[in-house]
Amino acid sequence: MKTLTTVISALTLSVALTGAANAEKLEAVDQSTYTQLCMTASQGNLPAMHNAIKASGLSKKFVTEKVTCNDQSITEFVAKHGRSADAMNRMLHNSVDEGSVSVTTIAAR
Repeated sequence: MKTLTTVISALTLSVALTGAANAEKLEAVDQSTYTQLCMTASQGNLPAMHNAIKASGLSKKFVTEKVTCNDQSITEFVAKHGRSADAMNRMLHNSVDEGSVSVTTIAAR
């Protein structure tokens, strides 16, 4: 039983190290606003991304719809390269549909 536990531990460690070795490292090529937004989004830090969007003067809707990272939308880029991709993309899309209003006229009786 002890041998089995040791083998399983060794396999788990080797798989974890292989994943870490294959992790992609992103490098910013310039200091443009779009590049900074892409790099911040890929880090998965929601408060930092919120602050970066605010500092850029852009809206979340604009960032979600217009900012591209390596010829991909920022949401595609985050899904492929980012940490906490689901949470980051939820945060980015959170305000995209805001502002939609439906008005229904009700006839007075």
